[in-house]
Formats: sequence, structure tokens, C-alpha cells
Amino acid sequence: MLTPLTRETLRNIRANHSEQMRLSRIQNIIRLIYTDAVRAATEGHTLYRYELPTSEFYTANAKDIVLGLQQLFLKCDVEHKNLTLGDCRNGTTLEVREMDRERLLMLRRIRNESCIVIDWT
Repeated sequence: MLTPLTRETLRNIRANHSEQMRLSRIQNIIRLIYTDAVRAATEGHTLYRYELPTSEFYTANAKDIVLGLQQLFLKCDVEHKNLTLGDCRNGTTLEVREMDRERLLMLRRIRNESCIVIDWT
């Protein structure tokens, strides 16, 4: 059986569909980050950093992603941060905050990243 639609419903149908798609995509991202953070905890880590891809969607929705993660990781610090990261020659990545000159020279490259950080220390 077909459902009767009002003029207002038809006018809003695209916006409602777009919002449902946006929320579904946010939930998928939250699920991915959640799974990876739990894996990091089982490996003995006390912090997980997810580097946000450089796309308009992530920039526009970072706040909603963080809010969703805060509801899942209770009593943990969940933040969106812009970090300066250094890639080491051995393949690890370190945050470049107060590194001395000697350590900075050991880095292959330095880059700025938009990240979501979950800290349960």
C-alpha cells in the first residue's frame, strides 16, 4: 500500500534523506574508531590517535564524531586536536611538542594532522 505524502513532506524528503546518509556515515566512522581503539587497548596501549582524512566531510562533522565517541568511551579524554607529528626513520610516529634539536633531526618528515585522540591513561 502506498503512503500519502503532503506537500511539506515532499519538499523535505531530500533534506531528510541527506541527513540520514550523513548520520549513517558518522556512525560507520565511529564504529571504525571504536574497534581500532579497543584493539589498541588489548595490545596494552593507553592512547589511540585517529588521523582524520583531509576531506570536507570530516572537517564539517568532526564535532559530531567526537560527541559520539565520548558517549562510548566514558571517563576517557576524547578530543579533536591539530597535532604536529614526526615520522621516525624506524616507522613510528611521534608528536612533536617539546622535542630537542637532536631528536628533531632523527625525523624523516614533520607534518600537521587533524586527529581524534582517545586517552584512557
